Amino acid sequence: MTLSLLSIIPAVDDVLFNFAQSDGFWANLETAFGTSYDVVKATELRQQWQSRNFGQLPPIEVLSDEVLGTANGAYSSSKNKIYLSASFLNTA
Repeated sequence: MTLSLLSIIPAVDDVLFNFAQSDGFWANLETAFGTSYDVVKATELRQQWQSRNFGQLPPIEVLSDEVLGTANGAYSSSKNKIYLSASFLNTA
């Protein structure tokens, strides 16, 4: 993870914590995923985030445009890893 990305992780943690605490948590999940998501898993995530436990989040790797092309990011379920574009992070 790059230094610039490391510096914003606490802010991301705060956003997830506040989201988990919000009254609109379930409505927002339904907006994003419809009704076909795993409610048990969502409940577990909410409880973990409310306790500021973010250990279940996958690691993040920053990649060059040569690897990601025009994508700003990607996720590999086989590697359980999030990939972000270096150029996207430089302009975000």
